[in-house]
Amino acid sequence: LGINNSYGADSIRYILSDGTKFFTANFAHRFLDSGNYEIQQWVSTQFGCLDSITKQLYVNFAYHLYVPNAYTPNSDALNDGFRPVALGLRSYELEIYNRWGEKIFVSSDAEPAWLGSDAETGYYLYQIKAFDFTGNVHYYKGVVHLLR
Repeated sequence: LGINNSYGADSIRYILSDGTKFFTANFAHRFLDSGNYEIQQWVSTQFGCLDSITKQLYVNFAYHLYVPNAYTPNSDALNDGFRPVALGLRSYELEIYNRWGEKIFVSSDAEPAWLGSDAETGYYLYQIKAFDFTGNVHYYKGVVHLLR
């Protein structure tokens, strides 16, 4: 967010509607909840000139999780591994089960995809436990088709 419209100011202060204050032009702030927030900028010069501006900011902690329903581990660099694509999530845990209910893959990191190297063509159950930035936990179950 850039709202610093001040030129020639000797002091600058930001006041956020959650009570946070900053006394520098550049700052980082993490809002703890979705909603509308007000940000005030106050500036002054050495000659006593004062000015302010107020802006509204809407913070949305919405998340999106896309889970493919098939993949082809054939080393063609297209859909060679199975993993969810997450946006706005802090982390997730992925578990893959075979048709007999045996857990064959576990990952709590977004990077290593399930490659299915030792798995046969067929359907596999996945379970995902996703953690958003507001502390909520979301559960997903489904089936992925491994195609060779």
